[in-house]
Amino acid sequence: MDDESGIALQSFVFQVASLRNGSKAAQDRLSQTLLAKDVWRLCAEALSTQRSFDGDVDSFVRVFCASRLANLARRLPAWCPKDELQCFREAMRLLLCQHPGKTAVLTPMWRQIGVALVASELWLGCWKPLALAGTVPAECLKELLLLPVEMLYCDQALPLGDVQLWQLAAGTLVKACEAVFSVIFRNCVNDPNMLEVLPGWLKAARLSFEWLDMDEARPLRALHEHLASLLSSVEAMPDRGCEIAQQLARWVRCDAELKPILRPILDRLLPTAKMK
Repeated sequence: MDDESGIALQSFVFQVASLRNGSKAAQDRLSQTLLAKDVWRLCAEALSTQRSFDGDVDSFVRVFCASRLANLARRLPAWCPKDELQCFREAMRLLLCQHPGKTAVLTPMWRQIGVALVASELWLGCWKPLALAGTVPAECLKELLLLPVEMLYCDQALPLGDVQLWQLAAGTLVKACEAVFSVIFRNCVNDPNMLEVLPGWLKAARLSFEWLDMDEARPLRALHEHLASLLSSVEAMPDRGCEIAQQLARWVRCDAELKPILRPILDRLLPTAKMK
């Protein structure tokens, strides 16, 4: 970063930090700065691991910048020049790869960076669910798998008005079920909470078939390959098992593939319910 860019970053950080004091003048100055099309670069630079600020200011600035990037990513085509779209997405990927490690908690800052990455990839039509598997910790990967499920079916989360982009993302989700289910059950050995991803993916896949001409039984066949692990998880976490059963029960036109999965799940859940 050259001297001029460094001064611009310092000025930006000072303006953000001044918000903590409730200064009206600081709010006005920052409002003008945030209108600039390249403000996302200042936010990304402020989040770089090579940058640090004093104490609580550091945390405040980072959360603010991450939230700003997430908001910008949700409406990416509305402000970002076409020749910078890929630059934005790559910057978010690099930021997320700076996650400190497997023992770190997924703080709001990292969640917002994940939102920025997934939203930008959905807008660009290049979303790949497991692109960062093995690069980021399991908790971070879980969030990256949960986010697109929410974004594809909630306009408030992501106003993805382009039908072709939506169909592309929905098709990618369905095709990725085999790989994603494998990752879920592989990670469940050390992190049972990874099962949280499964109900959302089943729901998203089922809803996708209302708009896609694809094999509706494909996700069910993929899930059946992990039936033993699934039943063990259902026994260990019956509440989560109920969520999975609810999503499976809403599946239509696939009775032959559905029954061998749903029946044994219910056989394990019903005795548990009686005991409670």
